[in-house]
Amino acid sequence: MSTSLLDLARNTEFTDWLISIRRKLHQWPELAFQEVKTSELIRSELDRLGIEYTWPIAKTGLVATIGSGSGPIEPFSSSLLHKGPYYS
Repeated sequence: MSTSLLDLARNTEFTDWLISIRRKLHQWPELAFQEVKTSELIRSELDRLGIEYTWPIAKTGLVATIGSGSGPIEPFSSSLLHKGPYYS
Protein backbone atom coordinates (compact mmCIF):
# COMPACT_ATOMS: atom_id res chain seq x y z
CA MET A 1 0.00 0.00 0.00
CA SER A 2 1.58 3.25 -1.10
CA THR A 3 -0.54 5.46 1.14
CA SER A 4 0.38 5.37 4.80
CA LEU A 5 -2.24 5.12 7.52
CA LEU A 6 -1.19 8.56 8.74
CA ASP A 7 -1.80 10.02 5.27
CA LEU A 8 -5.27 8.43 5.26
CA ALA A 9 -6.02 9.84 8.71
CA ARG A 10 -5.25 13.32 7.37
CA ASN A 11 -7.78 12.83 4.55
CA THR A 12 -11.15 14.30 5.57
CA GLU A 13 -13.11 12.03 3.23
CA PHE A 14 -11.48 8.93 4.76
CA THR A 15 -12.03 10.04 8.35
CA ASP A 16 -15.66 10.94 7.59
CA TRP A 17 -16.15 7.45 6.11
CA LEU A 18 -14.52 5.80 9.13
CA ILE A 19 -16.64 7.82 11.57
CA SER A 20 -19.80 6.89 9.66
CA ILE A 21 -18.90 3.19 9.96
CA ARG A 22 -18.31 3.56 13.71
CA ARG A 23 -21.66 5.30 14.14
CA LYS A 24 -23.48 2.58 12.19
CA LEU A 25 -21.84 -0.09 14.35
CA HIS A 26 -22.97 1.66 17.53
CA GLN A 27 -26.57 1.81 16.30
CA TRP A 28 -26.89 -1.98 16.63
CA PRO A 29 -25.39 -3.34 19.86
CA GLU A 30 -25.05 -7.10 19.39
CA LEU A 31 -23.95 -9.92 21.66
CA ALA A 32 -20.82 -11.97 20.94
CA PHE A 33 -21.29 -14.50 18.12
CA GLN A 34 -24.61 -12.82 17.28
CA GLU A 35 -23.16 -9.85 15.35
CA VAL A 36 -25.36 -10.36 12.29
CA LYS A 37 -25.78 -6.68 11.33
CA THR A 38 -22.16 -5.90 12.18
CA SER A 39 -20.97 -8.73 9.94
CA GLU A 40 -23.29 -7.58 7.13
CA LEU A 41 -21.92 -4.04 7.35
CA ILE A 42 -18.27 -5.14 7.32
CA ARG A 43 -18.87 -7.52 4.39
CA SER A 44 -20.72 -4.82 2.49
CA GLU A 45 -17.83 -2.37 2.92
CA LEU A 46 -15.25 -5.01 1.94
CA ASP A 47 -17.31 -5.83 -1.16
CA ARG A 48 -17.52 -2.13 -2.04
CA LEU A 49 -13.74 -1.84 -1.67
CA GLY A 50 -13.13 -4.99 -3.72
CA ILE A 51 -11.43 -6.81 -0.84
CA GLU A 52 -11.82 -10.59 -0.84
CA TYR A 53 -12.68 -12.37 2.39
CA THR A 54 -13.64 -15.76 3.79
CA TRP A 55 -16.94 -15.93 5.63
CA PRO A 56 -18.38 -17.26 7.92
CA ILE A 57 -15.75 -17.89 10.56
CA ALA A 58 -17.22 -18.86 13.96
CA LYS A 59 -20.72 -17.93 12.75
CA THR A 60 -20.45 -14.21 11.98
CA GLY A 61 -16.69 -13.62 11.71
CA LEU A 62 -14.59 -13.22 8.59
CA VAL A 63 -10.98 -13.16 7.45
CA ALA A 64 -9.83 -10.66 4.81
CA THR A 65 -6.41 -10.36 3.19
CA ILE A 66 -5.36 -6.89 2.14
CA GLY A 67 -2.28 -6.33 -0.01
CA SER A 68 -0.10 -8.38 -2.35
CA GLY A 69 0.98 -11.03 0.13
CA SER A 70 4.65 -10.15 -0.26
CA GLY A 71 6.54 -8.81 2.74
CA PRO A 72 6.49 -7.14 5.03
CA ILE A 73 3.40 -8.84 6.40
CA GLU A 74 1.55 -7.44 9.39
CA PRO A 75 -1.13 -9.57 11.06
CA PHE A 76 -4.11 -7.57 12.28
CA SER A 77 -7.03 -8.76 14.32
CA SER A 78 -10.05 -6.76 15.33
CA SER A 79 -12.67 -7.65 17.87
CA LEU A 80 -15.98 -5.86 17.85
CA LEU A 81 -17.01 -6.88 21.36
CA HIS A 82 -18.64 -4.00 23.22
CA LYS A 83 -18.02 -3.94 26.95
CA GLY A 84 -19.49 -0.63 28.01
CA PRO A 85 -21.17 2.54 26.89
CA TYR A 86 -19.70 3.95 23.71
CA TYR A 87 -20.61 7.26 22.25
CA SER A 88 -20.41 8.17 18.58
